Amino acid sequence: MKGLRYTASVLLLGSGIAHVLLAVLSPIDPQALPVLVFGIFYFTIGILLLANLRFAPALGIIFPLIGLASGILVIGIPNWSIMLTFLFIIDSVVVVLCIFCNKKTLIHSIKTNMKKAMIFLFLLSLIFTLQAQEQEQKQATEIKRVHIGLSYGYTETNMELLYMKELFTWNETTSEPRELTGEEIDNMNSRETFFRQFQGLTLEAGMVLLGKPESKWFIDGSILLGVASSKYQVNNNQIDTLNLENKSGFKSPTASVHFNITYKLSPHWGIAVAPHFSYAYGVDKEIQDNTYGHVENFIETRKSYYNYLYGRMNLYAVWMFKSVTIGVGPGFYLLYNTNDYRINRTNPTTGDNYTTQVITHLISKDFIDGDIHIEWKVIPSLAVKGFVGIGRDLTARGSISWYF
Repeated sequence: MKGLRYTASVLLLGSGIAHVLLAVLSPIDPQALPVLVFGIFYFTIGILLLANLRFAPALGIIFPLIGLASGILVIGIPNWSIMLTFLFIIDSVVVVLCIFCNKKTLIHSIKTNMKKAMIFLFLLSLIFTLQAQEQEQKQATEIKRVHIGLSYGYTETNMELLYMKELFTWNETTSEPRELTGEEIDNMNSRETFFRQFQGLTLEAGMVLLGKPESKWFIDGSILLGVASSKYQVNNNQIDTLNLENKSGFKSPTASVHFNITYKLSPHWGIAVAPHFSYAYGVDKEIQDNTYGHVENFIETRKSYYNYLYGRMNLYAVWMFKSVTIGVGPGFYLLYNTNDYRINRTNPTTGDNYTTQVITHLISKDFIDGDIHIEWKVIPSLAVKGFVGIGRDLTARGSISWYF
């Protein structure tokens, strides 16, 4: 089953990239927008299949079926190009693979949600039909306010410990919790380094809130939803050893809000403020622990539940020339992270259960870096954006957005 899931994931990732390329290469085609949307959805479902999320196979059936139905009903089989034929064959193969990935669950899910899927299919086909009938007579001066896209973000941050508490439970009896004093926390921060790495792959939807050609103000807002992976490390810097490492794949939900507020000083220069806030939560299950070691002959499980809250405010001097915008300036940021690490041990002989729980709160050690932001309007409907912040920590973000 794992091989089927991986095959379906690779096919969807490739199909998603091909859809995006088709939309970019034919931007004036009335079908370019729906092709781009399907490309983003296919690529996202491919990632979800790799992450082995329970609902991913159902999405791997529903969306390719909608794509096939749209190709037959809206485009028409006689109008299929070689490339479209190849993509629709991939859709068919993916549907079959996803059915066999989790047959019982998927059949039940499809039966339960068939009515909603058919309504969605009808509405989507209607939208595509109306788009295909539009005349290519829109003026170039039309303001494109709404945008959707795909975004990837990466941060690595050095942290310091704010709070730590240990609890030990034997069967249902919990000992008195032990909270570290301020002096003990200072000692830990002096001999140990705390590090958090975070990656997020998100779908982005936004809108230009203010952006008339004659206005000096430009305000844009976006909401980003997707999946994230994390890595958390604690190292002993006195003897250069790893104390703890927690990892998770792309299985954690994440949400972000981003704004861009620009004031034009002249046709080519301006100043900008770009606030950004992200939140994620999840469970790290890949754990390497050299502090709370394994107890021989005991059955044990280890999990670390985390919350991740990241805020950033970038200040830019902006230079605008034709289709390119470049912003340079300082960035101010804060990362707040909580971890609830639990070790459950069972003595197979007596049946006794022992639980060790370690709760930690951490905050980023630094708060400022140097930032550069670049945006390139490839065509009026397509923009590629990149951002990097470099200091003692590192953050980067890239996105591709379609405006309509």
